[in-house]
Amino acid sequence: MVGIALGLLLFGGHALAVSPKIPLTDTEKRWLSEHPVIRVGVGVAFPPYMWVEKDQGRPHRFQGMVADYLDVIERRLGVEMNIVYDIPFNEALMRGRRGDIDFFPCLSNTPDRAEYLLFTAPYLTYPLVIITRENVPDIQNINDLAGKRIAVVKHLFVYGILKRDYGHLKLNYRYSNTVDENLDAVSLGRADACFVNLAAASYFIQKKGLTNLRIAAPIDWKGVSLSMAVRKDWPIFRSIIEKALSSIAQEERDDISRKWIRVDLAAGTPTDLVWKWGGAAAIAVGILLGFFITWNRRLQKEIREKEKAETALNQSRKKLTTLVGNLPGVAYRCVNDENWTMLYLSDGCYELTGYHSSELVGSSQLPWNDLIIPEDRPLVRDQVQTALENEQAFTMEYRIRHRDGSERWVWEKGMPQGSDEKGRKILEGFINDISDLKAAEMKRKSLESQLRHAHKMEAVGTLAGGIAHEFNNILGIILGNSELALDDVQDGHPAVVSLEEIRTASIRGKDVVRQLLSFSRDSTLEKRKINLGALVTETLGFLKASIPADIQFSKMIAPDAYTVTADPSQIRQVIVNLCTNAAQAMGPEGGFIDIRVENVRIDSQQVFADQLILPGNYLKLAVTDSGSGIPNQVLNKVFHPFYTTREVNEGAGMGLAVAHGIMKNHDGFISIQSRPGRGTEISCLFPPETKPGSGDDAAPVADQETKPPVKGPDDGNILFVDDESALAAMGKKQLERQGYKVAVFTNPVAAVDAFRADPGYWDLLITDYSMPVMNGSQVIHHVKSQRPGIPVILCSGHDPSITPSSLKDMGADHYLMKPFESDVLARTVKDALLKKDSPNTRMP
Repeated sequence: MVGIALGLLLFGGHALAVSPKIPLTDTEKRWLSEHPVIRVGVGVAFPPYMWVEKDQGRPHRFQGMVADYLDVIERRLGVEMNIVYDIPFNEALMRGRRGDIDFFPCLSNTPDRAEYLLFTAPYLTYPLVIITRENVPDIQNINDLAGKRIAVVKHLFVYGILKRDYGHLKLNYRYSNTVDENLDAVSLGRADACFVNLAAASYFIQKKGLTNLRIAAPIDWKGVSLSMAVRKDWPIFRSIIEKALSSIAQEERDDISRKWIRVDLAAGTPTDLVWKWGGAAAIAVGILLGFFITWNRRLQKEIREKEKAETALNQSRKKLTTLVGNLPGVAYRCVNDENWTMLYLSDGCYELTGYHSSELVGSSQLPWNDLIIPEDRPLVRDQVQTALENEQAFTMEYRIRHRDGSERWVWEKGMPQGSDEKGRKILEGFINDISDLKAAEMKRKSLESQLRHAHKMEAVGTLAGGIAHEFNNILGIILGNSELALDDVQDGHPAVVSLEEIRTASIRGKDVVRQLLSFSRDSTLEKRKINLGALVTETLGFLKASIPADIQFSKMIAPDAYTVTADPSQIRQVIVNLCTNAAQAMGPEGGFIDIRVENVRIDSQQVFADQLILPGNYLKLAVTDSGSGIPNQVLNKVFHPFYTTREVNEGAGMGLAVAHGIMKNHDGFISIQSRPGRGTEISCLFPPETKPGSGDDAAPVADQETKPPVKGPDDGNILFVDDESALAAMGKKQLERQGYKVAVFTNPVAAVDAFRADPGYWDLLITDYSMPVMNGSQVIHHVKSQRPGIPVILCSGHDPSITPSSLKDMGADHYLMKPFESDVLARTVKDALLKKDSPNTRMP
């Protein structure tokens, strides 16, 4: 009986109230009949105003003050309010913008939302307050929070006002997903304060027992003003909702507020009404009051004990938080589900991922699994599941995607920690950024690869140098004897064709050896005038053998191209690197590479790559490919040593860097132009040396080799020294057919003795360089000591130590690289006897 009386006393007004009639127009009534079902968006959990209770096996329940208002309106209008559950607040707003949600029963009116929603007048208003811990120094107003840690929810209007109007306070934001998480952050010391409306603060503080929190100060904003909102193309429905709200009497509104926000019953209880129910009721109330007094004292004792325990717990948590926060990396606790749903992440999360822990903890929109690079997800999944099956710890390395788009390597160690109340397996562990270690490891491997490659090339160079001399001697014998045989047979003889083939093959073999030596030698050659077009032609002939057949070459060499002063072997290396780089840019379907050599005029000062180029004339070498192109963001890195976008074992990233260095050493310039999907063009500019058509290499080697023999005088006495008897005999025949008198020696000591016997008899010394007992340099020394002015021709199959300066030091006037044709020998001998420098001198 007492319970019934109290129920009538507290809620009688609402229970006995008769639903008033809402004054709707005929148009509004007709509209309601045409729209019997209204789609309602609730989104964010916002106790005590509204939230959704989800119990396993039971339907969702919309709860709170707003739910009670919505229930009254639904009954009075006779429509079905169909609540759209299980979507985040932002998604609900997006659906409202699209017109997929018709009605929001609780929403703050903002300029952005007003663009697509119509708002009623506010029907719920509560002031905002600053909540702090009891041990935080006095805070009188918002300005006292300068520099402090403030817990906020990003999508709520409080955060927007703070960012807009209070940036000068330099607040240190701690992001949460919900209002009650803000209160937790303040209670546990992760934040110093938060801004909460008084109703929500009262509800959560009582519900969670957060006894160490207090209201520090009110905020002089307008507080929480909540309205109902309808889609913008339904103004008639807003009118209907406003009339329905007006029909709810103040007494009903008070009942709803008292239901969800606790107040002190003693402060508002009309005791005279209690006593009028009679003595029995008074006695019952007295018994109840006595019970409440006793229970209250016991509760106060329990609260004090709880506060003491919470103080100790908070101190322990603070120590643990400080310890974890000072560790490099991230401590975590997560669920073993498909998303690796995070239950806890330490403060290092932001530095590692670019996201605050509040953005990842409990998030279905941004789960940890989405941060893992897709290729690494199976590895992570397999290792964790294996550890769970064996109930043991696990360690692994994998990659994640940082918020800025970069890849980060991480090392993770974790272990199973039982199950939660829902039966889900729980993992705890630690994740650390090892990107720098990985980069150092990759660089070390790249350097080791480069070192292996350098050793390999050194071995190739040693091998090539070792066999070049002997192989060139063999080629010289074949070439020379084929030319002697051609002189012995008449035109039209069947053997002429075969002999010409032998001669041509020998010349090709000579070119192959020369090119191989140019790539393998480690000596630095001096610069000289060269014809770049001829060098390109020669290099392409060598390159085509190593480039896939489905890549087509084209070239355009301007006939008036300038000559340049350069080291031929280094410029050849530039051509090879550029063409190889272009070939590697092609896909399996192949493509084309175009090489152009032409004169260009720069009319104004320009920045070309990383150098300043002045106006003037230049020779341009351009290599263009039809490959995939290079993204703009990496164009400025392609000339960096070891930079490459290719897979491991597909290039070490040194080709373009080497080309860049060579061009700088030649006072030239290199630049790159590329667009993804459009191919790439790399251009090199050389300062010109002379007018077109001059230079040591002005014509290809083959052009020199096809000049007609030059007859010399018949009064020259030549001392010919070569330890290869076949070459010595062949040289003797070739020179005697030119009219010279030739004495051949295969023993250099005997040759020197013969010269000493009559120094004045000899007009010319031709000597090989690499010989047993006495080399060519020693032979020249002994001969020149007897007769300093005698001309000398030095021959060699290959020796990297022979340079123009070393030839001068030895006293050699001319140099012939074996094998050489008879006409080249004849011209060189004639020039030597006439004391002229030979234009046919071939350097290594």
